[in-house]
Amino acid sequence: MIDEIIRKIIREELTIFSNEIKNFTKKDKESYYGRTVLTIKEAANHFRTSPATIYNLIKDDGMPHFKIHSRHFIVLEEAEAYLWRETAKSYAEEGNIYWQRILQRLDWEEKERNAAYEKALKRLEESTY
Repeated sequence: MIDEIIRKIIREELTIFSNEIKNFTKKDKESYYGRTVLTIKEAANHFRTSPATIYNLIKDDGMPHFKIHSRHFIVLEEAEAYLWRETAKSYAEEGNIYWQRILQRLDWEEKERNAAYEKALKRLEESTY
């Protein structure tokens, strides 16, 4: 019974959150929680490529995105970080020391971000009990 109530609350919260993002992206393309949300077409224009290329990147489980109903949305900052990392990887694999160091720095930053995220989740869990 409690599980059902929790699931219902989570579904309601996710629906509200999804609707907020959907409504926000319809009104203004500036930012959501400090991040820029783009449609596929807007992302393609930003990166000077075709929407098909963006869809291929998403399909290959590379380009970070989220989906509301049947529409895909790209968070610009995450997409830029992804493309920067992929560029660094390709040049680092060729033996370029400059790009190897950039990739090491990106790996370190990601590790720090993940640690901070896990720490925040633990604090959240502790505060809800």
